[in-house]
Amino acid sequence: MALKLVEVIVLGQALRLNVPEEQEDILRQAARTLDAQVSEMKERTGLIQLDRVLPIVALNLSFELTQEKVRTVKSKMC
Repeated sequence: MALKLVEVIVLGQALRLNVPEEQEDILRQAARTLDAQVSEMKERTGLIQLDRVLPIVALNLSFELTQEKVRTVKSKMC
């Protein structure tokens, strides 16, 4: 599994990460999703400070991930 140095922009900051080549597109999509979620949360809540918005977005994304894991486990049990 070859690693590739990939640069993504997250919240206006360039991040350079080593990722498996086949995961580059997923990483880029994840960065876009994070940016979109932060922008949406800022608009919805009126909060401007990133340190106030990020925990809310992180909790929302973690909740969605947990829901998906539960669905996957339930579907495997049926």
